[in-house]
Amino acid sequence: MAKPHGPCYGGWNAADLSDCWRIDFNIHIFTRGTIACTILPVYTADGPAASASRGHHTFSNGKLVRTIRQAPASRGAWCTSSTHDSSHLASAGDDTLASLLTVVITTSYVKSHPSTRMLRECLASLQVHGGVGECAQLIMCDGFKLRKRSQPKVGTLTDAQAREYYAYVREVSALCRSHPALHKTRLVRLARHQGSAYAIREALDHVTTPLVLVVPHDCILARNVTEGLCSVAMAMASNPSELNYVKLLGVSTLKYAESARSQHGLDLRPTRRFGPPLLPMIRYMDNMALVSCEFLRRNVFDSRASPVRRGTFIEDTYGKQLQMGAWLASEACRMRLPPENGCYLYDDGLETPMVRYVSLRESRHLTTLP
Repeated sequence: MAKPHGPCYGGWNAADLSDCWRIDFNIHIFTRGTIACTILPVYTADGPAASASRGHHTFSNGKLVRTIRQAPASRGAWCTSSTHDSSHLASAGDDTLASLLTVVITTSYVKSHPSTRMLRECLASLQVHGGVGECAQLIMCDGFKLRKRSQPKVGTLTDAQAREYYAYVREVSALCRSHPALHKTRLVRLARHQGSAYAIREALDHVTTPLVLVVPHDCILARNVTEGLCSVAMAMASNPSELNYVKLLGVSTLKYAESARSQHGLDLRPTRRFGPPLLPMIRYMDNMALVSCEFLRRNVFDSRASPVRRGTFIEDTYGKQLQMGAWLASEACRMRLPPENGCYLYDDGLETPMVRYVSLRESRHLTTLP
């Protein structure tokens, strides 16, 4: 029987994950004068090298203490587990990308759970077509509340769904610990429902690189973009004040320039002044994109000016409400000029999408992790 007011971590079992990263203590004051307190632990499960230099929290003498594990100086910021052979050592290009980029994958309950196929397909495509094998990876598992009525989009699950989701998270945490290709992957089990936007915000606490590659769990790289990904990351690192966000070409953005021309009268043209071909964008859009961590912290998650809140999407709030609204009211819009917001689309001219959604109904062979 589901408990109508059960805690949002009701399906979790702390014994299955390695470290307690943080504990959220909340006080709820009700109109009738009653007060309730909740303690919400955020747990992690790390691959063999994932915790190097990122740190973790443990209990010591009844207190929560954060410990920083330093990587050996000869191996750089991220140490490689000694259990892996030389085939997993980073090349020069891998080292460059790994120092710039952390992959952030957001995941939550879907009907296919406890199957991990969709996430494994996503992870495999990033490794095979993105060349991010030596980059740190974060898998952000959203929290939930137990309710009689299922509403996964707002983070409420039934008892049966909670068991399926819990089994899925357990399987993914075991995969992170055991698979050689995921030795720099950390799974973060969020204590409460955060939604896509706040899951990304939570991920920033674990990130030490200047950029993140934001990846929803149902998106995959459809073709090889290894060189392009590296060139875009280097361009963003070299131009931090001008390049905040670069979206990878998807099915919905194949005709982005034509759409901007027909809807807003804009004549968008790609530029190569940063190196890779980049097309100006009017606003932030969700799905797979490279984003500056500084831009996320200072702009997207600025609680005073940004409409992004728990349970929302960045595209709907910051992109459509704030960026689009500001541009439509600006002189640039009246002059048919794109906004100077640092948002671009990476289009290499091949006219085929780099990113697409995973379809579990397809009968094709599952892409495997290297």
